[in-house]
Amino acid sequence: MFGQSPKNPDDHDTSDLESILFSQESEQSEIDMAYNDTESTLSNSYNQPEVVNVVEKISGILSPYFIVLVGLFLYENNFFIGTLLIFVGIFSLLKLSWKDIKLVLDQVQKFFKSDSSLS
Repeated sequence: MFGQSPKNPDDHDTSDLESILFSQESEQSEIDMAYNDTESTLSNSYNQPEVVNVVEKISGILSPYFIVLVGLFLYENNFFIGTLLIFVGIFSLLKLSWKDIKLVLDQVQKFFKSDSSLS
């Protein structure tokens, strides 16, 4: 009288059940995809320090040569900066530090002091 009743009331319940199951399956697949992405990110992060070490080694080898080349290029235009960069590059190539330079200067001073005290 007020309207027609559904012919199959079970159809409505079945479609709800199917939609719930489908949504759970899609959520599970999204979780699996996120898990796989996390695994690939972690495996890449384990390889990253190896790459960083290689880049540091290459940089340590090439940067002194680059500094010397820039110093040679600037030598004509600005003698002081060019000479400074050339010396910095050479000291870097020879792996000299300020302590090493100071030690050499002290030894030279000792040599001349001991030589003059003999006369």
